Amino acid sequence: MVFYTTDDAQDPSVSWRYIYLQLKTGVVLFLLPPVYFTIYGLIPWFLERKRFYGFVGVLTQTLVIWGFIISRLEPYTDHHWFGEPYEPRSAGSAIAVIAFVTILAIFLHLSYRWLIQLTHIRQLENEKLQRELSLLKSQLSPHFFFNTLNNLYALALEQAEETPEVILKLSDLMRYTIYEGKETTVPVVQEVKYLQNYLALQGIRQFEQADIRFTHEVAEDSAPIAPMLLVVLVENAFKHGQGPHIAKPEIRLLLSVQGKDVFFESINSVSPETRTQSTDSGMGLSNLRKRLDILFSKDYILETEETDTQYKIRLNFPV
Repeated sequence: MVFYTTDDAQDPSVSWRYIYLQLKTGVVLFLLPPVYFTIYGLIPWFLERKRFYGFVGVLTQTLVIWGFIISRLEPYTDHHWFGEPYEPRSAGSAIAVIAFVTILAIFLHLSYRWLIQLTHIRQLENEKLQRELSLLKSQLSPHFFFNTLNNLYALALEQAEETPEVILKLSDLMRYTIYEGKETTVPVVQEVKYLQNYLALQGIRQFEQADIRFTHEVAEDSAPIAPMLLVVLVENAFKHGQGPHIAKPEIRLLLSVQGKDVFFESINSVSPETRTQSTDSGMGLSNLRKRLDILFSKDYILETEETDTQYKIRLNFPV
């Protein structure tokens, strides 16, 4: 229609109407039937069932038969509907045009279906990863909360002055676990506060004699970090950093955020009797590796180092 030119003496409306009817006739009667038959018939019947040879064979027969029909039908419609001279059409040219349009339609249709399927697969993968992340988060040790409640009960019996403060810290800890723990990322300052509350509650009674130090160097308080990611390493340090064979338990924690990287180091005391328990084969560290794999693929570093008196874990990942 764009490149069509009319004679100045001819009525333009007649010319445009003529072109429109020609195009509509050619598309609706001659091109759409093989295209729709292929997309809604041959592809479900053959291609989706992986019957490739049957698909190619039936498609070829369809194009040839329909090409012969069009080569006979198109001159008739042009002559009786549009007043053109009756001129027979070549079956070969009709077959070539129909084959080109049909194959192009197959390509576009399959490309569209592939794109929709790929989008659906990615959506399912994201949902699966989110479920796995939620499961891994929920597998944090519940013993800490039980021990804290027991300690809180003992403090209440003694009517200790620090009882309200312990209740407040435990409330903040549980609120963070329930609400912020669902988020994808939180400001690193919130994670620091969470760890501080955790350490404060761990220091009650059970670890009163332990030397616990937490050093954090955070240049940007709002730097995003995955919530409850570091507490697994802290739990591991407390789990293996005490015992009857350790005279003076020591726990050193270092958190540093530099640019786009987060560095965390955990050091706890060990003894020859507890060294075999400090390996990274536990459930907590195993879940942590799975969570790191989901969040950062292989773009992180988690390594351990052990001596006769210390067990060290280093973690480095991007924000």
